[in-house]
Amino acid sequence: MSAQEMLVREYHARRERNGSYSQRAFARALGVSPATLSQVMAGKRRLGPSAARVIAERLGWSGRRKERFLVGAVVARGEEETERTRLDAARFQAIADWHHFAILSLAEVKGARADAAWIAWRLGISESTARAALERLLTLGLVELRGKSFVQTGCPLTAGDGAADEAIRKHHRQLLRKAEDALDHLPVAARDFGAITFAADPAKLDEVRALARQFRREVALLMGEGRPRAVMALTVHVFPLSQPLEEE
Repeated sequence: MSAQEMLVREYHARRERNGSYSQRAFARALGVSPATLSQVMAGKRRLGPSAARVIAERLGWSGRRKERFLVGAVVARGEEETERTRLDAARFQAIADWHHFAILSLAEVKGARADAAWIAWRLGISESTARAALERLLTLGLVELRGKSFVQTGCPLTAGDGAADEAIRKHHRQLLRKAEDALDHLPVAARDFGAITFAADPAKLDEVRALARQFRREVALLMGEGRPRAVMALTVHVFPLSQPLEEE
């Protein structure tokens, strides 16, 4: 049984005991936002291990029941890769600039507005750039308008295998420049930078890539819980500092 199914069963059990019990009250008991709980119960959002542990503790679950819930969350997380929208080369090329993905994330921020001036102010870009990017996302069907706001239409995006290497490099170069700017201008309390240098076996790189993907998603889920009020970027890099030996 998945973590989602266990939460749905628990909610309905509480409803049977108290007909006026609401999802909002259930969310308050779990320590998450009603929107987050609604997405989890609908199967549109996954729980990370840390969030699952907190919820299990707040529900008073222990022993095998707690173990089933935590395992159910981990199994569901393992399926997440298949639930991401893989962009073809043309669509990724069209939105490779960093602010397109930032606008997609802004849709989840409290008070989000489909207004170029508001988007420009939140992201520190020009109003014309914000307007063109929003129109591009609408044209590609990646967002849709909801009254004065907007929402992402599908699952989180990832570059497909056919995405142009230059477009991907462009995207990462822009984020690296944003990171450098944050390092120079943001206080330590508003950012986290760290690095470690170590001797390594290059043959382990594929395993490291998998760990890095999992870590990035765990961080995104953790920081997306509660009341999202900002858009953040997480970059994780592994690269050689030394030249390979000749026999390699």
